[in-house]
Amino acid sequence: MFPRLWIPLFGSIMITGGCADDPEVSRHVDLQPIEAAGESHADARGSAVVRSFARGTDVELEVEGLLESEAYVAHIHNQPCQHDPPGGDHWKRDPDAGEGADNEIHLNFHTFADGTAQSSTHSGLEAHEDMKSIVVHLATVPDDLDMKTDRALCGDVGGDR
Repeated sequence: MFPRLWIPLFGSIMITGGCADDPEVSRHVDLQPIEAAGESHADARGSAVVRSFARGTDVELEVEGLLESEAYVAHIHNQPCQHDPPGGDHWKRDPDAGEGADNEIHLNFHTFADGTAQSSTHSGLEAHEDMKSIVVHLATVPDDLDMKTDRALCGDVGGDR
């Protein structure tokens, strides 16, 4: 197996990994604010590159313009961002099984004082064409915010790169 190489992209999720005989699929994701998140996230942005291979999926995430010093979680979702709600439900490797790291791809992170964050994860799950978007959620919506959703950012998964 080749050593892993992480190449960070600002405002991105990057997925890397695999070995020479392990076909890799790379997808780019631009994360944009969800209108229902309100003014508190109007300037939020991010982008992602997702690389999936037969032995799993690696993800690296960078975002900006989020709330300062707040907990967030990003998930791969099963619908595009135009869906209601944006991104639909969490993508599950086995749609009939429950939620959790053994059936979903999660990135838990906490923003810095300037509203930026970086996070990475490895999942043994192989994500493919049924992966439609990435959604960044606030872990808990503060009471003083006028948000109609916990979803802050959404980005449709692009084609192979």
